Amino acid sequence: MTKLIYTTLLLLLFSTLHAQTFQDAFPNLSFSRPVDIQNSGIPGDDRLFIVEQDGRIRVVQNNSNTSSSSVFLDIRSRVNFTNGQEKGLLGLAFHPNYQQNGQFYVSYTGAIGSLIRIIIERYTVSSNPNFANSNTACQVIAFNKNQFNSNHNGGSIAFGPDGRLYASVGDGGGGNDPQGNAQNLNSLFGKILRLNVNVGCPGYGTDGNPLVGANGRNEIYAWGLRNSWRMSWDFQTNRLWAGDVGQGQREEINIIQRGRNYGWKFYEGFNVANGNSPTPSNAVFPVFSYNHNQGDRSITGGYVYRGSENGSLNGRYIFGDFVSGRIWSLNTGNNSRSLLFDTNFSVSTFGQDINDELYFTDYGSGKIYKIISDNTPPPPPPSGDGSFSASGCTISLSGLNGDDFVKIFDAGFNEVWTCNPYNGSPCSSNESFTASSDGTYAVQERDGTLTRFELTGCGSSNPPTNSGSCSVSSQNCTITISNLNSNDFVKIFDEDFNELWTCNPYNGNPCSGNESYTAPAPGTYFVQECDDSFTRVNLTGCNGNTPPTNPGPCGVSSQNCTITIGGLNSNDFVKVFDAGFNEVFVCSPYNGNPCSGNESYNAPTPGTYFVQECDGTLTPITLTDCNGSTRNSASSNLAALDIQISPNPTEGDLSVNLSDFFGQEIDLFLTDLSGKIYLTKKIGRDQNPILNLDISAFRNGMYFLYVKAENRKGVVKKISLINTY
Repeated sequence: MTKLIYTTLLLLLFSTLHAQTFQDAFPNLSFSRPVDIQNSGIPGDDRLFIVEQDGRIRVVQNNSNTSSSSVFLDIRSRVNFTNGQEKGLLGLAFHPNYQQNGQFYVSYTGAIGSLIRIIIERYTVSSNPNFANSNTACQVIAFNKNQFNSNHNGGSIAFGPDGRLYASVGDGGGGNDPQGNAQNLNSLFGKILRLNVNVGCPGYGTDGNPLVGANGRNEIYAWGLRNSWRMSWDFQTNRLWAGDVGQGQREEINIIQRGRNYGWKFYEGFNVANGNSPTPSNAVFPVFSYNHNQGDRSITGGYVYRGSENGSLNGRYIFGDFVSGRIWSLNTGNNSRSLLFDTNFSVSTFGQDINDELYFTDYGSGKIYKIISDNTPPPPPPSGDGSFSASGCTISLSGLNGDDFVKIFDAGFNEVWTCNPYNGSPCSSNESFTASSDGTYAVQERDGTLTRFELTGCGSSNPPTNSGSCSVSSQNCTITISNLNSNDFVKIFDEDFNELWTCNPYNGNPCSGNESYTAPAPGTYFVQECDDSFTRVNLTGCNGNTPPTNPGPCGVSSQNCTITIGGLNSNDFVKVFDAGFNEVFVCSPYNGNPCSGNESYNAPTPGTYFVQECDGTLTPITLTDCNGSTRNSASSNLAALDIQISPNPTEGDLSVNLSDFFGQEIDLFLTDLSGKIYLTKKIGRDQNPILNLDISAFRNGMYFLYVKAENRKGVVKKISLINTY
C-alpha cells in the first residue's frame, strides 16, 4: 500500500516559480490625476515626465529615494479641464531629435464657446533641462467637436519609426457614436492621425497618408475607432499598438495599420454593435478582445515589453483596465493573455523609462508603480491534520466533527464521496468510504490538502475513468455523444453554464454506447467530453424559443429578515447565499422553480446575505431582527470555510469570492491535475475578498484552485476551463 502526498510535489514546484509583481516607484511622491508617463529618449537620462490631467507636466529623477518633483510645463490656463471628465492635458511626446532640438509635443482639450477643441502644440525646453517655458507654444493642429459631449477625446500622441507624429482622436463621445464620426472620412474624430511636424510650425504635412488625393481628410491614417486610450510603438517590430475603449460589450486591442477601418460603430470587438447594419466589408478585427462579465469596463493600452529586468515578459504586450484595476500580458505570438496582477487601482496609463522598464499609474491616489520581477516563492500548502488510513478497498477518516468538509475523488478527479455541514450529510467523528474498483483515490482533507491512496482488492481492477475517445455531433436541436462506455463522465451545459444533463458511473445513470440530449430551445450549448475538454455546439431548428438570458439588474430590497427580489420573469436566474456563500435560495428556468414577478427569501437568522442578481452581480444585504439566532460559525474547526467560484466551467474570466477568509493574509495558487503551478497570488488583509482571475491563456482542461489563509484551513476547488478566444 502506497500513500502519495500531493503537497510534496507542490513544494518541489514552488522552488522554480517565477512571476511579476509591482512596487511603488516613488514612495515619497504622488501626483495629481496622472494620465501619461514618458521619458525624454536621451540615452542615459533616467528622468520620468508625468502628465497631470489639469494641465501640468512634472519631471522626477527615477530613483525610489526621490522626495521632490519639478514642474516641467504648466499650461493650466490653456487647458479645458473638469474633474471627473475626459477633458484636460492628455498626451506627451518628445521629438526623436529632442536631445538636439529640445522640442516636445502635447495633446489637450481647449474650448471655443461651448464646444471642445482638440489641440496639439509644440513646446521647447529652456536652458534648464527641467523647465520648459509655456510662452514657446506653437500650434500644430486644432479642430472643434461637432457635438457637445465632453468624452471620447483620445489624446495619445507618439512618434513613429518614420519620424511622424501619430495622434489618437476619439469619436467625440455620446452613446453609439451619434454623429457617425468614426466612419466619416471627412471627420477627424474616431481616427488615428499621422502628421509630419518637421515641415515647420505652425502647421504640418500629410505626405504619405492613405487618403491624400482621395476622398477624405489627408490627416487620417486609420479610422473606425471609438476612443483609443493609450497607444504605443514597438520599435522592434514597428507595430503601433492601441487599446480601444468599448461601449457596453467588449474592450479591444488593435494593431494600427495604414488605411485600415477598425469597424466602429458597426463592430464592438468581434460583435456587431447595437444592431448596426450594413457592416463594412473591409473592417479589421482586433488582435484581442475581452468582455465586461468580470467587472472589466475600460481598457488602458500599454506597451510591448522590451526591458531586461523581467525576462519572462519579453515581447508580450502589457495592458490593463481602468475600472477593474487588473493588468495582463498578451502573448503577441498567439494573442492569448495571462493575468499579471489585480491591483484594485484605477490604471490610467502605462509608461517606459529610458531602459524600457514598465510603469503604471493609479489615477485615484496619483501613485506611480513599477513592474518588477518577483522570485520569492509563496509558502507551501500546509500538511493535513486529519487522520486518514486505507485498508484493502476502504478509506477510513477519523477525528472529524459536524463542521468539517471532506471530499474523496477518483483517479479522474471526479467527486465520489463527501460529508459536509450543508448537504444534509454532516461528518461524524468516524467516516469510511469503500471503493467499487481498484485505483488511485484522493482525499481532500479538512485543511484542503489532498492525500492520495492506492486501493486494491476491490473486486475490479478497472476503476471508472474517462475513455477520452467519445465524439460529439448535432442535428437540429439534438446533441449526440458516441463511443461511450459505462466508465465515462459526460455533461452538457447551456450558454450560462448551467448543467442540463449528465451520464456517469456514480449517479445511477451510466453512459451507454450512444447518448443524446434534445435541447428545449435553440442557442449555444457546451459538451464536457470524456477527456474533460469542451465542445461548443450551436443548435437551431428547435421548437422552443431562444434560450433564457438574464436581462440585467433586478430590484433587491429587504425588511427585517426577508429579502425581496422584484421585476423578475421566468427567464431570470437568481440566487441567495449566506455569509459563508452557501446557496440558500434559487429560482431559475431549469430547476423546476422559475422566477415569478416578485420572489422573497426569509432568512432563518440575522447576518450578511448576498443576492446574485439577474446580471450576475452580487448585492450584500445585512439582515437583523430575525427570530432565529446568528448562524453557528464553523470556525471552531476552521475547516468549514469555503470559496465561491463562478462561472465554473469558465471561458477564462473567473470570479473567486474569499469572504470567508476576509481579514487574513491569503495565499492562492492554481495547478493542473499533475500539480504544475500556473498562477499564484497573495491577498492582503484589507483587500477586496472578491477577486477576478484571468486564466484564458491556459489550455482547456481541469485545474485546482487552492486557497490558504494564515489562521484558516485551506480549500481546494476543481475548475473546468474552456477558452473560446
